[in-house]
Amino acid sequence: MIIRKTAAQEPDQKYLVDLLPSVHEWGRAMSIARRNGHSYEDLAYYMYILEGKTDDVRCERFLERDSFKPPFIFHFLLRSSSRFTSLENLNRLIDYCSSWYPAAASNGLDKTKSKFYIPPRGAFGSANFNLNMSLLAHHCIRLDPRLIIKLADLAVRYIEAIAESSLPQEEIYQAQCAVFNYGLKLLGSDHRKRTVQQALPNSFFWEAQRILLAVSSKLKRQLLVDAEGFRAIRTVLAGMPKNHVEIHSSVRHASTWPPYLRPGDGMDEEMDPEDNWRMWEASIRATRNAHEAWDRFQSPPKAGLKRGLAEYTAMFEKLTQREADENTRALPGDRALNFPTTQEANLTEFEKARIRPPSISQLYERMQLDGIRPTGSCLQILVANTESMEMARRYLHDSDGTGALYRLMSQEMDVQALKKVPISLISACIQVMIRQEGKLARKYMIRAIELAEQRLGTDRTPLSDFIWGTILKHLSQHHYGLRIAVHQQLKLSLHIMKKLDGPSGITLPQFVQFSKTMRKIAKRELEQLSTEMESGSLTIENHAMWPLYDERSRHKDAMHWDTFDDKSGALDLFRALRSSALQMNELFDKLLSYERDSRQLLGAKKLEPLEGMMWRMDPARSEHAYEYMLSLAYLGEFQQMAKLLRWLIEEWGQPGIVQALSEADEPPPYADFVETLCAFRLLAEPMLERGEVESLREAIGTAGLSWSWPDEEAVEAYAQMQEDESISILARVLERVRLSWADAETEAGR
Repeated sequence: MIIRKTAAQEPDQKYLVDLLPSVHEWGRAMSIARRNGHSYEDLAYYMYILEGKTDDVRCERFLERDSFKPPFIFHFLLRSSSRFTSLENLNRLIDYCSSWYPAAASNGLDKTKSKFYIPPRGAFGSANFNLNMSLLAHHCIRLDPRLIIKLADLAVRYIEAIAESSLPQEEIYQAQCAVFNYGLKLLGSDHRKRTVQQALPNSFFWEAQRILLAVSSKLKRQLLVDAEGFRAIRTVLAGMPKNHVEIHSSVRHASTWPPYLRPGDGMDEEMDPEDNWRMWEASIRATRNAHEAWDRFQSPPKAGLKRGLAEYTAMFEKLTQREADENTRALPGDRALNFPTTQEANLTEFEKARIRPPSISQLYERMQLDGIRPTGSCLQILVANTESMEMARRYLHDSDGTGALYRLMSQEMDVQALKKVPISLISACIQVMIRQEGKLARKYMIRAIELAEQRLGTDRTPLSDFIWGTILKHLSQHHYGLRIAVHQQLKLSLHIMKKLDGPSGITLPQFVQFSKTMRKIAKRELEQLSTEMESGSLTIENHAMWPLYDERSRHKDAMHWDTFDDKSGALDLFRALRSSALQMNELFDKLLSYERDSRQLLGAKKLEPLEGMMWRMDPARSEHAYEYMLSLAYLGEFQQMAKLLRWLIEEWGQPGIVQALSEADEPPPYADFVETLCAFRLLAEPMLERGEVESLREAIGTAGLSWSWPDEEAVEAYAQMQEDESISILARVLERVRLSWADAETEAGR
């Protein structure tokens, strides 16, 4: 119908009419559709849905009519490539399934009471329901994983509805078990859907699985958990924070972690020969450091086995992992780090050299001699961890032997062909590009940004947060290293954030990284201002940083016209810094709005208050709030600092959260706001009206929070404990600003 309509409306498309079915054939097709329950009005409505210009528009049109639509339209809207951005639309699509499938599964639908299309009862079977659940879960993970709880409620309603159907009891039980186990697997934190270096809310996944497990106990015949369902439960529980007993056990067994499985009961004879390959790779990965991994790499499970790509990949991964800090708080199994072993301390230097693993280049040469090409994860690890573009080119060339992959990523790349390259490899190439130094640093940084834009666009993918975060992090280096001016560096960061701030908005990690980048850039300029101030310069008030802090400066209106009298670069830098501050505050408001909408859709779910705070998608956690608070201070946004603190008091001062904090033996780290309060007192309080500060202090007491307002001693200790002196420098600059105000008032009083 859509093609026929297009051909009729556009003259240059009329040739399509000859390729379409004849009038007679078309009439016969329409009569078949009507016999199947689709009226002409229904067909026109389906076409109206599919003609929407964007996925969001199609979803809104789909939900306009409270009727059942053919499954193929629903599946099209929820396809994996769909990019609708509205949480409300996703919630309504879940409600759409909830309004039709449970009722149809129990007793079917009365076709006589509906003037629209009603499908046969078989369309609401467990297989179709599981497919819909899978599609909905994909978009829940993409937009907000916490909505996965609503899918658990939907699955429970469907399982309970099946029990009331007239099907044979055994068939009912099988359908219930199928939905139950598929739901357990689907509502688990599937590693394939994880975002790199960003945890998924396991508490919500566990709550979703608990809802499913609870329904089993209410049924006459309890449902059986199959192997995949059990593994899904185990995966979620393994990702939960360790309790005190688990922490004690981890510390106790750290010296012998991880345990090795040594078959000694005749199982070797029962194993398939290919299992040895999997065991060999696993034994390399399940080691504490590269030394142990190298020993396992040289010890095949059976004599004569040759190393394959999987074994080399596991060894490369160990060689590129970071060494654990001596005072690390990471427990065994928490992170992929190389931990030292007690045995190494007892070895002589000669013995250590003898068992020392090879370098990456030496191991790569060995792999080449074995005739193995780097592909997949192996290629990604090698490219991401090399320091030179020459080696990256070599790895890419060796991967297929033709150099086609490298040419694909050159300046003259084919954008369509680029989309076929795995996103993990794109990420690896970007990582090596942004690490380049010297004269070509700027060229490769721009190239990395272009590559990310062409491959990612504004879509959120499992690696997009990681890629853009890495680029922003490297953009915060000294502008000399990038061979660009400071205001250009800021504009480049703003350009990236505007690209990311698409229909889906930005994510919390992107916001935090952007605020860190702005702070690092401002910090270096602040040091220059401090140097001028200490040298007794009379022109410090014409420095681009000064009017950020001095609200009475003659340059406060420099966003509108040049007040710097053509001072070299000062106007451009001031405007770039102000634009960055405004953009950062705007993004903060958007995150708050997104979180508010999400929590409203979640409703009153039975989840621990502190768990809910832990997985919020706005800067409510102490570590995120602290980063934002500091960045605001460096950019002179003192009123925004007060606004942030007031908002934190409101969010953490909710009765349920206050009670949970008071009942906890020890508040969680993300609820510790001592540093945030110290930063506020040191930097913002002197720049604000006394009444405003007092109102904030009173608000803490009124809310019942146990936060202690830091005294002068605590604030001074906080400033002295910082790794660098930039915070103390900022405090001195702000003191000088206040002194200039006092001098001006004295002059005015004479």
